Amino acid sequence: LHYINELGIFARHNSQFLKSAAAHSMDSVPEMAAEFIRNFLEEGGNVEIPAHYELYSSALLKDLDINIVGQYPLACTSELVQIVDLLSRSHSPSIICGAFYATEGVAIRETKL
Repeated sequence: LHYINELGIFARHNSQFLKSAAAHSMDSVPEMAAEFIRNFLEEGGNVEIPAHYELYSSALLKDLDINIVGQYPLACTSELVQIVDLLSRSHSPSIICGAFYATEGVAIRETKL
């Protein structure tokens, strides 16, 4: 249950990390920024599709009776959120890209749990 709560906390912030990464990489690597924007629209939702966090939290509540909305993060999750926030605002495209490569790599395994 703790793992699910902590994953939900990260998911709540992820779309803003992507938006920040797009803004900070636009001048140096516009193609990479375009991918971050595409991913932001996918993660953060748009008119046709709800945000991933909304889908995740509503499915957990409906299917497993687990409410993750408003959960307070553990210290390690707070630290992770702060680090990814910092990395997403880097002026180095390599750092930004590496941060998101790592978070997406973990996300693939998380969805299989």
